[in-house]
Amino acid sequence: MKNIFLLTFLMLSYISIAQLNTPAINPNKFKGVLYDLKTGHRLEGASISIECDQTKVNTLTDENGYFILHGAPTNCFTVTITMPGFERKVLEHVNNILEVEYYIGLEQTKVKQSIN
Repeated sequence: MKNIFLLTFLMLSYISIAQLNTPAINPNKFKGVLYDLKTGHRLEGASISIECDQTKVNTLTDENGYFILHGAPTNCFTVTITMPGFERKVLEHVNNILEVEYYIGLEQTKVKQSIN
């Protein structure tokens, strides 16, 4: 009985330590909607990543242009948004404000024409 108690205690201690080292343990969220600045349509499949120090978290927008990143830092971080056909957008020094939903517009890539 004593061995079972000791084994259970050691396993629970190991699980607790493993969770502390996982970035997803951070309950903060960074969420919002991406849309096309020209048409106003929401953008499905855009890639959003946030980076702070050595931690990077990624996600994609859903069919309604909505995204949510779990484990967002509470302090200053950088947001990078990419989508084929649109200009890459980098937002630096973002501070996560809890319970705020960000609306971020992307510009379509400008096509350069050359006349020969």
